[in-house]
Amino acid sequence: MGQRIQEIMSIICFGFIIFAFWCYGWKIGLLEMLVIFIGANIGLSILVTLKRNLK
Repeated sequence: MGQRIQEIMSIICFGFIIFAFWCYGWKIGLLEMLVIFIGANIGLSILVTLKRNLK
């Protein structure tokens, strides 16, 4: 279930990046892509830490 949610969120985020490139140009699109990658890495780090602490 969690993997499906992650897949759907990835597709949505990719759509936002394409939308930003299309509407606002490449500078805003790159900025949004950077923010999404940083957010994804932080979320993954928190998830891994929580899983280790629960075991």
